[in-house]
Amino acid sequence: DQLAGSVITLACTILQGYPAPHIVWYKDGQNITMDTSTTTGQDHSLHIADAQQHHSGDYTCRAHNREGSDSLHIPLRVRRKSRIVSPPAYYKFVEGQEVIFNCEADVDEGLVDTPE
Repeated sequence: DQLAGSVITLACTILQGYPAPHIVWYKDGQNITMDTSTTTGQDHSLHIADAQQHHSGDYTCRAHNREGSDSLHIPLRVRRKSRIVSPPAYYKFVEGQEVIFNCEADVDEGLVDTPE
């Protein structure tokens, strides 16, 4: 799992073959269209700048040449960052009195450990 806003690199470790294989990346079975936020490096790794939840999915690096093909599957889950949703609160502290600060947070369910 990765947090939203992260720079993510998915390595394609299928690097050998003769003739040199052609590398294609897929997300959820669909060919990935490269753009300014999704690029490939010279080592055929896939780079995602500023990852967001819509980048979550099952990625496949497929290498193929006239001799055959091989694939590497990489699951990716991008989780939203936790944030405080309570408005700011201002209290004047009086010595001897109890002050309670309530805080409400929005947390991605995938980041919370649940007891088994």
